[in-house]
Amino acid sequence: MTEPLPASIQDIVDVIGLEKTLHLIDQLEPCSKTQPWLRCFYVPKKLRPTSKLLRYTDKQTAEILVSHFSGELLKPANCNHFRKRTYRNRAILHHHQQGQSVPSLAQEFHLSESRIKYILTSTPSQPLEDFRSANDNSL
Repeated sequence: MTEPLPASIQDIVDVIGLEKTLHLIDQLEPCSKTQPWLRCFYVPKKLRPTSKLLRYTDKQTAEILVSHFSGELLKPANCNHFRKRTYRNRAILHHHQQGQSVPSLAQEFHLSESRIKYILTSTPSQPLEDFRSANDNSL
């Protein structure tokens, strides 16, 4: 079982996939000076060479977004919480595979032993290094 994504992200992931969605979100600028964590972007009804959407993603992905979200202002979550939790869970799995005990992991990560056990049974076993290199600039 994997961590559920916020609905604002899942809608985009369903159309262009998780990797492209995370890359797109990384490219977005804050929508507001008073809320710098808030990201948003307009998907034009028709893609033009000068469309701002092309600053954030490639033409093929932009065309797919236009076909699904034409004329909408999308406000995706920034995914920082999702990424940090995913990285933490994979780190717990990695340490456990290296021989660290559940009580020791619970103490180190400030979680209950039952939560550690749940994480160990539900976290995909993607190598920690793969996750870190794929998301290096986002942590």
